[in-house]
Amino acid sequence: MLKTLKTNLSWDFLFARVNQAFRKRILFQVIYPALLIAIVVECLLIPTRGGWPWSYKDSIAGGLFLFATILFVVFRRQAYAQRKPWLFIFFWFAAATSLVLFRRWGIMATGCIGLLLLLTLVMRSKFLTEGIPREAIVKILLLSGAGLFALALTEGLLRLFSDRLPVEIQRVIRADPSNYGVVHSYIGYLHRPNNTFVVSGKGFSGVHHTDGHGFRNPWPWPERAEIITLGDSVTFGQGVNDEQAWPVVLARAFPSSRIINLGLIGAGPQQYLRVYETFGLTLHPKVVLVGFFIGNDFWDAEMFDRWLKSGAGGSYMVWRDFGKPASVGSLVSRLLWRGQLLARKSYLYNLLLYVRENVQNWVPSGKKVFEAPDGRRVELSPASLANNTKRANPGDHVFQVVIDALQRIDSLAKENGATALVVLQRSKEEVYLPLLGESPPDAAAPLREALGERGIPYLDLLQEFRRRAAAGEVLFFEADGHPNSRGYALIAEIVSSYLKKHAREYGL
Repeated sequence: MLKTLKTNLSWDFLFARVNQAFRKRILFQVIYPALLIAIVVECLLIPTRGGWPWSYKDSIAGGLFLFATILFVVFRRQAYAQRKPWLFIFFWFAAATSLVLFRRWGIMATGCIGLLLLLTLVMRSKFLTEGIPREAIVKILLLSGAGLFALALTEGLLRLFSDRLPVEIQRVIRADPSNYGVVHSYIGYLHRPNNTFVVSGKGFSGVHHTDGHGFRNPWPWPERAEIITLGDSVTFGQGVNDEQAWPVVLARAFPSSRIINLGLIGAGPQQYLRVYETFGLTLHPKVVLVGFFIGNDFWDAEMFDRWLKSGAGGSYMVWRDFGKPASVGSLVSRLLWRGQLLARKSYLYNLLLYVRENVQNWVPSGKKVFEAPDGRRVELSPASLANNTKRANPGDHVFQVVIDALQRIDSLAKENGATALVVLQRSKEEVYLPLLGESPPDAAAPLREALGERGIPYLDLLQEFRRRAAAGEVLFFEADGHPNSRGYALIAEIVSSYLKKHAREYGL
C-alpha cells in the first residue's frame, strides 16, 4: 500500500512538473513562436488586393502586431499566471485585428489564431491583480530602445554600403516619392524638367535626360513637328540611353521631319490624350503615333481612372506606387498617408518591401523561361499578362475608357489636319510564349475590332516580333518587361516602313 502511494505521489509530482514545463517553457518557446512564424509566413505569401505589395494600412497592421508581441514577451509570466487570461485574449485580438487590416485571412492564419485562442482557455491559475512593476516598464523601454538602435544601425549601414549592392536592389531601396517627377493637375504628373536619371535593373542600365517640359527630346523644341509620339515607358524608351529610344531611331529614318517624343513613364491612354491636348496640339503635327502597350495599358487605364475618382490629387505616380489610399481628404487619412511617404524614404523599409515582394513571387507562379541560341534568357510571366489584360473585354468599363481616349485622340488629330496611328506594342509573353509551345490569348483582338469599327488606323507589331524571336533574336530584357535596344530598334523599323509606305497619304 505504501509503495503504491509513493508511486502515485511520484507520478503526480512528475505530471505537475511536466505540466509546469509545458505551460511555462514549451508553450512559449516552441508552440507560440511556431504559430507566430506561421501567421507571418502567410501574411508574406498571400498577395494584397490591387496588385501592390504594401499600403499604409499594412504598416498599421504590422505595427499593431509588433506592439502586441513586445507586450506579450515582457508580460509572458503574468499571462501564464492569470486565471482569466486577459493578456492572451488581448494578444489574440491584436493579432486577429492585424490580419483583418492586412486583408489576408487564409486557412493557415485562421487556424493559428484559433489555436492561440484555444491555448488561452487552458491557462488556469491565480488571477493577477497587482499593477505593472517598475522592472517591467524598464524592460519595455530597454527592448524598445534596443529595437530602435538596431533599426537605426541597419539603416546607416545600408546607406553607407548601398553602392556595393546589386544595381536592381540599389534602385529599389533608393525609391523616394520626392523623386517621382512633378505634380501636374491635369495629366497627373510629369518627369522633372531638365533632369538626368538612370533606370537600371537585371542586366541593363540606361541614362535618361529630360527636356524643359520633362519629356525626352533635345531642347528647345521646334515650333512645329511633323510627327509626335504619345505613350508610356515603352514610347519613352525606358531602360536604354536616349539615342536608343524608338522615336529617336525613327527620326533618323526621316531626317527632314521633326519628331517630338511625348512618352511618359507610367502613363495610360487617358494621359496620352491629356498630354496631346496640353503639349501636342501646339506642335501642329501631321502624324500622331500612339504607342499602346498591350502588356499594361489596360491596367494603367484602370489605375488612372481610380485616381481620378479617389479625388486624392497630388502626384498620380506617388499615389499609384506608394500605397494608393482611397482618399486623403480627412485629417487621419492625410496623417497616415504622410507617414507612409515618410517611411518610404528609408532604405531599410524599401528593402523589406523588396524582400516581401520577392517572397510573394517565389511562390510558384507559372513563370516560363525562353533561352535563345546564344544562351541569353527571357523570363515570361503568363499570370502577369493575364492580370494586366483582364479588363480588355468589350463591355468592361475600363475597356470603354481606353476606347474613348483613343477615339478622342483620333478626333482631335482629324480636327487639326493630322492622322492618328495606334501602334500596338506587344509584351514579351505574347512574343515568346508560342516558342515554348503555349498560345497566349490575343488580348489585342477586341481592341483591334473596336478600332476598326471606329475607323481608327492601327499597326500591330506582333507578327514581325514573333518572326524575329523565332529566328533567335532577343528583343526584351531578361527580367524587365521592356524591350531592349534591339527591340526598340525593331519598333522603329516597323513603324518607319509603314510610314514610308503611306508617306503621301500622311503628308510626309
